[in-house]
Amino acid sequence: MTPMDADELAHDLAPTGVLRASINLGNPVLAQGTLDEPSGVTVELAREVAARLALPVQFICFDAARKSYTAMAEGHADLCFLAVDPDREKEVAFSTPYVHIEGVYAAPVNTPARTRR
Repeated sequence: MTPMDADELAHDLAPTGVLRASINLGNPVLAQGTLDEPSGVTVELAREVAARLALPVQFICFDAARKSYTAMAEGHADLCFLAVDPDREKEVAFSTPYVHIEGVYAAPVNTPARTRR
């Protein structure tokens, strides 16, 4: 297999000639702003991908990751930013992670639940 040239890659990733980036505004670690003016790391990553492909970028914003994924899965977006999910790997290709987010559970201080050792 030979590597794609930039034009082939651009056409393969963004067949409309515009990189349509699905942005999840529901996760403020990844994106902030408004539907009309999103900002944040995923917006900057999408801009950089578009610049490297010499394409304009269009942001399609959502309030939840599942909506962002659905837009891409249904062909309304070309690129989205998601947590790696084995079920989704059946339908989409994931890059190497660009960020690691740690999650924790929080409970009231007077809860009977305690850490197991």
